[in-house]
Amino acid sequence: MGAQDLSFLSLTSLILFLIPVFFINRRLTLTINKTMITSIIRMCVQLGFVGIYLKYLFKFN
Repeated sequence: MGAQDLSFLSLTSLILFLIPVFFINRRLTLTINKTMITSIIRMCVQLGFVGIYLKYLFKFN
């Protein structure tokens, strides 16, 4: 079982799938859009840092 790469395109498609969710939340007057945006940004930043860390870890190993 091999590891799969997470490309920029797949990350972008994930964000594009969340756009209708934002509109539905706004239409239903739910107040979780700010929390969702913050969570998505944190997820992307953390995923990037883990990727950089693992790249250098395997490079020097």
